[in-house]
Amino acid sequence: MFFHISKIFFFALSPFVWFLGLIVFSLIFKKKKKFFRILAFSLLLLFSNKPIQNAFLNVFESEPVSKNALNHCKYGILLGGMSRYEPSQNGTVFYRSVNRLTGALELYNAGIIEKIVITGGIGSLVGRKYPEAEYLKEYLLQFGFPKENLIIEMGSRNTAENAQFTAKQLPDALIGEQILITSAFHMRRSQACFKKAGFSTSPYPTDFYGEPISIALSDWLLPNVNTLASWHIFIKEIIGHAVYKIRGIA
Repeated sequence: MFFHISKIFFFALSPFVWFLGLIVFSLIFKKKKKFFRILAFSLLLLFSNKPIQNAFLNVFESEPVSKNALNHCKYGILLGGMSRYEPSQNGTVFYRSVNRLTGALELYNAGIIEKIVITGGIGSLVGRKYPEAEYLKEYLLQFGFPKENLIIEMGSRNTAENAQFTAKQLPDALIGEQILITSAFHMRRSQACFKKAGFSTSPYPTDFYGEPISIALSDWLLPNVNTLASWHIFIKEIIGHAVYKIRGIA
């Protein structure tokens, strides 16, 4: 039930949805029309400002970790959420968070981890038929990745279940330290969930959104549509972490 409610609720965490809602309110409550429209366009300007977003991300995202700073571990635990399977496009389609996968491969090739554990099932309510870990495994095997060094957990649907199901499937991973691989914005919640499940993990964040804050006047004054769109990801992560804390699963 929590999974279904969260997927529906998180739709409303987009600043663009808030903007549209305020415009609708301005049409319904005509006496407050000016107030709602000023508020709507103020929100639009705030959440489409790239330097402001970068200032937030530089604090919120986990800091980069050098491969040289990591200890050798048996497992590199790779969280899904980086791809989908599209039969019409003959296979796997990757998102920008594919750096999670490339980061895991870099650690494996450097001899820092012995095995890659991919955790991720079907994380959406509709439209998906294939567990992510399953088709990512097939993707890696076709390029010659050793089958014996690849483990998949394909029943989980969210971050809490990633940790819980991996702990059940690989109880030996709870012994000693393992490396956790996911996007920088997602690392705080991920580490909290895996700690709750009994893991000791070293973070290896990838896919950084934050950039140095620009001093260019155009970046401060001109709205950026990509910035507006990406806020949905970060707001969802903040709310998700808070909800997990309240429910005691992170």
